[in-house]
Amino acid sequence: MTAGTLLTCASLACAHRQTRARPTLPSATGDSAATNRETVGRIVVRIENRSSFDVTIYAVRGSLRQRIGSVAGVSRTSVTVPATFTSDLGAFSIAVTRIAGNETFVSDPVTPQPGIRLLLTIQSRIVNSALSVE
Repeated sequence: MTAGTLLTCASLACAHRQTRARPTLPSATGDSAATNRETVGRIVVRIENRSSFDVTIYAVRGSLRQRIGSVAGVSRTSVTVPATFTSDLGAFSIAVTRIAGNETFVSDPVTPQPGIRLLLTIQSRIVNSALSVE
């Protein structure tokens, strides 16, 4: 075999190993996880911290808890909920924990929907905070 033949065989072997992702077709009702994954993506949460405490923000689903940001006392910011929490039809919650203390707030579950906008208002007593849909 010549060097050119070996190179061609190696190229064909590599091409054969590549797999193509098959497109996922949505269900007739249009509410499949694949459709939701494509249209929801990441969700931005606007945060207004009315307390004087610095807090850490988490996205929570079941036993999975992921830090998504922190907010200084008496300030405003935005955080993004990762796609891992919004990529199917399952609900997630937002948790707030005081950095220098043990006070915690956990929101009611939120079901990801296309175009959803969330506002988290952190009160002086962290447990009295609220997550609302804008």
